[in-house]
Amino acid sequence: MDADTKKRHAVWSYDSFAAYQMLDADGNSLSDKELYYCTYCADEGQCGYIVLAYDGGGLQRISSAETSYPYDLDSNMEAVLAGLEANGIDPASARAARVSLTVGDNIQEAIRITDGEGHECICYFGKEGVSFEESSGG
Repeated sequence: MDADTKKRHAVWSYDSFAAYQMLDADGNSLSDKELYYCTYCADEGQCGYIVLAYDGGGLQRISSAETSYPYDLDSNMEAVLAGLEANGIDPASARAARVSLTVGDNIQEAIRITDGEGHECICYFGKEGVSFEESSGG
């Protein structure tokens, strides 16, 4: 049993390990620590993620949550590329970061995508696939 997720046979997807940001409604960081994110899948289709903080001496668990879907960029790649095009994001210079967006009491997991020209959009992953929200233009 995995101690952090309380799931039997959790398989960590280390290729999903990435920098992570916790943002308020205005896009400002809510943490002064380096944060990282990693997903898992477990028995009976259970999926989720853990957020870790790096503080020089080691890693500290900040939060973990179960999701109703696995984060799978490969299976959603066509929809992601279409969303980038629709939002004027240059795929050649695009950079992505996992984010937690806090608006009031609502917290949503998403991916913030920016390009070299300053365009930015938010990508949400869910059971039905991906959806995009434009944040700003360059």
